[in-house]
Amino acid sequence: FGTAILPGTAFVELALHAADQVGYRVLDELTLERPLVLTDTTHSVIQVTVTTPDTDGRRTVTIHSRPHTTDTGLTDDWTRHAVGTLTDTPTTPAPFTGTWPPTGTQRVDTADTYQRLSTVGYGYGPAFQGLTALWQQGQDLYAEVVLPTDADGFALHPALLDAALHPLPAGDLWVPFSWNGVQLHATAASTLRVHLNRRSDSAAQLTAYDTTGNPVITVDDLRLQRMSPDQLATTA
Repeated sequence: FGTAILPGTAFVELALHAADQVGYRVLDELTLERPLVLTDTTHSVIQVTVTTPDTDGRRTVTIHSRPHTTDTGLTDDWTRHAVGTLTDTPTTPAPFTGTWPPTGTQRVDTADTYQRLSTVGYGYGPAFQGLTALWQQGQDLYAEVVLPTDADGFALHPALLDAALHPLPAGDLWVPFSWNGVQLHATAASTLRVHLNRRSDSAAQLTAYDTTGNPVITVDDLRLQRMSPDQLATTA
């Protein structure tokens, strides 16, 4: 709707990085409560906090921001954007060893994907237009996404993970708000082969592999919600 926001996948990257700093490997849950609106005139300071473990060994992770401008300096108004839980009980998914794309899938034309998404309200810049191929078999979607920019400095570039979600929207503007069971299995990927099991318009499971079939990231349960222009205007 013409408003620039930090992608939800950037909050996932921040939380996974914080988890790594304390030796944890699973983002058990991350709820995105409020978008971080970006402007041309205001810088944002971001704070990621991880608690000490509770009696079950779980840690809470929170992500806040506050504006920082050259005129007024640092303000005291923190806004919480995301809260979640870290655990340290990782699992290792099997590599993808079958034919890619899987036998029986039907090719979906992606030539007008970003034009179609723009009519719904999404505005993806060049770095985010990474969906290059898509196939479907029932509720299962298989996609290829590439990163048209440099991956240096990121465990998994938010634009690449965001592109993996672009096959999901079904007619309305949907945004991720709950990530559950997120594990990063490899870093510095620039290409992904993605399997999305779309359970409904608002829920999916995601597994992404590199081009050799080794797992890169798994998301056990991703929940989406609709976003309206009025909601976004209120947030801004």
